[in-house]
Amino acid sequence: MRKGIPGVNPDTSEALVVQSGNFDDQGDLTPAISPDGQWVAFGRKDQVTFDYHIWKVPTAGGAATQLTFTSGVADQYPSWSPDGEWIVFDREIGYPNPHASYKVKANWYTPQDTTTYRVYSAGADRDAATPAFSPDGLIVTMGVGSHSETILDVATHTLDPALVTPKAVAAYTDTAFAIHGLHPVLSPKLSPDGTRLGLRARQIWAVRRNMSEPPRITQVGTQSVVDSTAKVSISAARGLPTTVQVLATDPEGDPITCSAHFLQDGMSFDPATCTLSWTPSVPVGTTLYVKFQVVTDTWPKENGGSDQIIAAFNVVSALRPQAAAPGAASDAAVAEGPNPTRGAFALATPFVQGAVASLIVSDLAGRRVASVRGPSGSRLVWEGRDGAGRPVPPGIYLYRMEVDRQRREGKIVMMR
Repeated sequence: MRKGIPGVNPDTSEALVVQSGNFDDQGDLTPAISPDGQWVAFGRKDQVTFDYHIWKVPTAGGAATQLTFTSGVADQYPSWSPDGEWIVFDREIGYPNPHASYKVKANWYTPQDTTTYRVYSAGADRDAATPAFSPDGLIVTMGVGSHSETILDVATHTLDPALVTPKAVAAYTDTAFAIHGLHPVLSPKLSPDGTRLGLRARQIWAVRRNMSEPPRITQVGTQSVVDSTAKVSISAARGLPTTVQVLATDPEGDPITCSAHFLQDGMSFDPATCTLSWTPSVPVGTTLYVKFQVVTDTWPKENGGSDQIIAAFNVVSALRPQAAAPGAASDAAVAEGPNPTRGAFALATPFVQGAVASLIVSDLAGRRVASVRGPSGSRLVWEGRDGAGRPVPPGIYLYRMEVDRQRREGKIVMMR
């Protein structure tokens, strides 16, 4: 792989790698996936001027948007802020000149703001390369050192980007954790929980930032989650109030600060109670993504660390089906029950002209137990049996109802 740097989805379920077998022909490189998993930022080579600029494109596909436009530079190695508002990146001004760290708006809104701001420059003949935001967005890590092929001193530094004149503080200066210039790709990045630092120093290294366990999100709404849970799905009825509270704990007993990012469609969030409130107005079938994050303060007062989870809010219908016009989708209620049940579980599905409704039941490990299909608008009934017709044992099961683009998920408690 030439100059290809992998990007990893925030839920760690997908990896993105770009490569080119020929340096002169390479185009898009050094991708980074946004915190909500909906965008990829990357460096793109202009095949006419040979400059590199930062672009972004939806992960689902579509037109790419150019974010930086400065001529005579190479902008690469983008890194998103945890709220998705900013992208920091590595800028080489001319060739082979020192690298500096800059940032640009991620441009969620119009009009587009393409102003680039310098985050840090290390001065003449020194690099400040491959910057990255910390999970809480309070600091930026980067590789700082001599712009030289022979001096082994490009090491991890941290700084506070909110300061008028940021000061880069060295960390892990041992040469085992350092590299040479002229184009240093140290890429020091903190882990999502803020307790470990990964960097490329001739080999890949991961060092412990402190010996304390980070905070953990334990519940989102009515759903209990564990450390490995990266995403939860939540159904929200269109036109009806929805509230979701996030619960978290810290093993060190430090105070926890809660936040939510990518709020849309009139969503509001109360950090004091860690509660999101929302009355959906977007069309049924829409899915909106919100990232919840909990953090604790850092040393010397507290131990520091963070945890985050993505919530996929699926907008469902709120009214019972009426006589629907041909070709139209009714605002059908999704009535369910009984739950808990000792046998059958029924679900009323919304009507969509010509569509098929499906009810899929799985165990807590995600293994499919049974499925039921029928015309949309009908009442689907699971008899509490697996695919072979055997009664399932008591316990908690997961269900997913799908009709056209509409989807609902929940739990079934089976009692015997």
